[in-house]
Amino acid sequence: MHRQKVEIARDVARKLLEAQADSDLPTVKESFDLPIIIER
Repeated sequence: MHRQKVEIARDVARKLLEAQADSDLPTVKESFDLPIIIER
């Protein structure tokens, strides 16, 4: 189940990056801290 959540998060990140590449939105830094909360 944990692996599924990681795969979903990876897919979401990939789609966000693709959407950003297709738009005129400003880019973000290559790396940044972002807390992720996973509930059980």
